[in-house]
Amino acid sequence: MSKPMAAKREKAPAKPRLPATERRAKFLEAAAEIVVQQGLPAVTMEEVAARTGVNKRLGYRYFTNREELLHALLNQEMEEAGSRARAVLPANPDLRLRVNVNIRVWLELVRERGPLLSRLFSDEAVFPDIAREVHERSIKDWAGVLRDSHGLPKARAEVLARVFLAALRGAVEALSSKVATLDEIVSIYTAVAVAGADAAAKLKRAR
Repeated sequence: MSKPMAAKREKAPAKPRLPATERRAKFLEAAAEIVVQQGLPAVTMEEVAARTGVNKRLGYRYFTNREELLHALLNQEMEEAGSRARAVLPANPDLRLRVNVNIRVWLELVRERGPLLSRLFSDEAVFPDIAREVHERSIKDWAGVLRDSHGLPKARAEVLARVFLAALRGAVEALSSKVATLDEIVSIYTAVAVAGADAAAKLKRAR
């Protein structure tokens, strides 16, 4: 008597493919984990793909190379800061309010994502062109704000914008060392920034 034929095994349903935006976000998330755990030099397309459980070739659909991936990660953090500030600021804020909100948002972000942000901004030698581009973009934005709020000449506004960004590093260090509360640091930074802009506006134009 012949044995009954074994029932055919049904194939497991294929896992649904993630939309491109979600897959890209997964790559950025994996890159951020590597930065925090091992530092920027450890970020490679192969390692990021391994963390997301896909073939490394898939990563190249979203990022041309490692540098573009890191650039996207840095931009993502900057955009997050900008988004949070815009959500709080009114339509036409004065300089004091704009500085206060932006420094508070940035310090809160540092407190949340300190290890990631500190490595992204302290390991500049790993991708100097990208870090320089982001830095110059910030200078341009703040110089524009200062020209609008205080009527500063272009060169003077740029100098002051560079001072603002240099002081920002000091504010982050103060937060990390816990010499003052976040509120105190925000108040001090805002007062110094506004006083600096007021003083710069009173200076005679250089001949």
